Amino acid sequence: MGNRQIIKRVRQRWVAMACLGSVGWLGLSVPKLSVSAQAPAGQSQICIDETSFYQRDRVTVHAYWSEQAFREGSLQAGANHLVKALELVSTVEQDATKVQILEEFVAENTITGGWLLHGVDRLMAQGDTDAARTVLLSARDAAQELPTGYSRLKIKLLTTMATDYGAIGDLAVAGDLLLQARQLEPNLEGVEFKVNALTSIAQGYNEIRDYSTATELAAQALQLVAVVNYPDSVSRDQAVAAIATIYAQAGDLDQALTLAQSIEQPYERESVIGDVALSAVQAGQRDRTKDLVQQLTLEQPTIRALQEIGLHLASIGDKTEALSYFNQAIVAIETFGYPGPQFTQAMVDGGFAEQVLEALAVAPAGRIQVYGLMDVANHYSTVNNPAAARNVLRQALVATENVEQTYEQQALWEEILRRAMVLEDYELALSTVETLVAKELTYDELSDYTAIGGAAARSGQIDLALQVVERIDPSYRSNRHRVWREIAGAYAVAGDFEAAFAMAEKTQSSAEDYAQALVKIGLSQRQAGLLDESAQTIDRAVQVAEGLPRIGSRLETLNFIALAQTQAGQPVPELFERVLGMVGEVAADPYESFTLQTVGTGWVNAREYGLALRLLDAIAQVTPENPLWRTLLVERLMAEKDYATALDIIESRDVSTIEVDEMLQIADRYIQAGQTDQAVRILTRVSSAPGSGTRQLLRVAELYAHLGQDPVSPVLARAFEMAQTVPGDESKMLYIKEDLIVDDPEDRGSLYEEIAVAYGRAGEFEQGIAIVQALQERDTREQAMNRLNCYRGF
Repeated sequence: MGNRQIIKRVRQRWVAMACLGSVGWLGLSVPKLSVSAQAPAGQSQICIDETSFYQRDRVTVHAYWSEQAFREGSLQAGANHLVKALELVSTVEQDATKVQILEEFVAENTITGGWLLHGVDRLMAQGDTDAARTVLLSARDAAQELPTGYSRLKIKLLTTMATDYGAIGDLAVAGDLLLQARQLEPNLEGVEFKVNALTSIAQGYNEIRDYSTATELAAQALQLVAVVNYPDSVSRDQAVAAIATIYAQAGDLDQALTLAQSIEQPYERESVIGDVALSAVQAGQRDRTKDLVQQLTLEQPTIRALQEIGLHLASIGDKTEALSYFNQAIVAIETFGYPGPQFTQAMVDGGFAEQVLEALAVAPAGRIQVYGLMDVANHYSTVNNPAAARNVLRQALVATENVEQTYEQQALWEEILRRAMVLEDYELALSTVETLVAKELTYDELSDYTAIGGAAARSGQIDLALQVVERIDPSYRSNRHRVWREIAGAYAVAGDFEAAFAMAEKTQSSAEDYAQALVKIGLSQRQAGLLDESAQTIDRAVQVAEGLPRIGSRLETLNFIALAQTQAGQPVPELFERVLGMVGEVAADPYESFTLQTVGTGWVNAREYGLALRLLDAIAQVTPENPLWRTLLVERLMAEKDYATALDIIESRDVSTIEVDEMLQIADRYIQAGQTDQAVRILTRVSSAPGSGTRQLLRVAELYAHLGQDPVSPVLARAFEMAQTVPGDESKMLYIKEDLIVDDPEDRGSLYEEIAVAYGRAGEFEQGIAIVQALQERDTREQAMNRLNCYRGF
């Protein structure tokens, strides 16, 4: 039985409706109350909901894939998915659904949505104007799909695209889109909507430097403002400020200032004055710019105007004058406070990191000041200036002393510690941990000290590592041993083998650390040409490892030795075979099996993919209940965008060695990255995999449909075969709560229904009818047929 009959089985219907929001985790869709058997597609409410959901899903899936691809830097794949999503808008039948989707494409300030805005912005930021044009062309076609009566949304779409076309230099196209928007404005109902539309269109004309048209539209908008019944003066002032800014950007500074004087709200008024000051300097009216700046008294408008004026002057080569405005901004910051990360980013992008530091030096103390310093440190790190980054990060640590709230200090110190480790400034890291310890705010100083000491040793800072190890409580021998073994390795790298062995001897009470220290020394001896001594040292390490009483420790230490030698270019096949042979024995001990994760991931992290695959397969063989081992290497390769190697590994293994769900996730990743051929190869394997269930095969069919591939029908036929094997009654109910009963989505009837609907969506309507006819229960059969009918002629 399907979801749409749920309510009929519930005694108290209002309880079910109230709880429906909490059953999404079951994978159930919200049930509909209206049922119309044999209803023609597109006419009943059931069909409206059914097809709208499906068509919307097709669009949003590609939009989501585009967003993920852009985030991972796959620009072409992101553009292709975005184009596909826009093309699919034309397939949406219901006007309301189509409008909702297009609104999401241009939504601002949302976590989800805004796909057109974000996608084109990313493409233009990377200079891929051709891909941006392709996306915008599809967006233009989608905008034409809007039905009459939605002029406001269409104007927003047109002005958004016009701005983007203007940014990539296609002024003629931008102008044509703005003209279309102007022609739609008279269709709007409501004076306030007309004001907003005229303002938006005027802003677009400013973007393409058609200033006369911009001011003409601004004048029309201003006339309408006088008759709008705004709820308060703030709303009116915001509308006037937006119009005044259009005049300022168009060069009519007098009109902009006249409007500014009519604005009651100080913030809106000064924001306009700041915009006029920027336009004045852009027009070469520097004396007027100085006079206007003197009129600013509020924090944000003042600092923003000074920054923007300075950045403009710097962009035209007048760095001296730019610095004078930055100095004024620094004085304002001393008075008002530091404006935050947007100021920092704009300044460092303009090449004025030093001025940011000056501003931060005089800014009132506090959390924002510290974060500003950390942002500058991050900038220096990004431009490969680690010395400057370390210096600024040290300033940030000093600045934390003036942060009042202890919990804020703790968060800042922990962040500085993390960044110090990344910058390999282990002295700063040590100072930060000691600060946390002194304030009794650290959760685990032993781990921090151990990490700092080991990292310092590996970087050759032996004296610092020796200082750190003394901070570790002697009763925690294992932590001290881990640092000592790294110091032994550092001495060996420096060629001081006597000191290296002396340090290694300190770890003898921990055989694992002692063996690892010996391996580090032995490999350095080989590097120094001491081949016999190296062999003896490594043999000694193996003997120590073999003598460990715990099987898990023995495996981990022998694996470390094998891996270290392989990475040093001296693989020892017999030792690796010894590791493989111990996997089953370790897996059999529930107290030791956690060691397998360390052993398996070590080879993956080292990029020794061939040996890693052998080891992971061996682990998977003895721990079939854990799918991690089947896909760990593949997922790592996918994350590194090494799709070819990932696919080779998948196809080299028996189809039963990778969980079907994991394979589907990988196929999804391939589709997202634009690797369609590879995705199809995986889907083909899943289609014939023995472990593929009905739901998984339905997912395969769905992905084929998203790709526009043909093999949907054979996959659905196999899904039906699998569904027939589901035991028990055709319809089952799940009792969620006392008063809430829902359909079991995995019962045979529900699966038949989904297969029938999938056939309908694929255009195989008669095949869908055959599935429906196989249903025994009348209600279930009627419900499935109602849904299938929605796709008649689809």
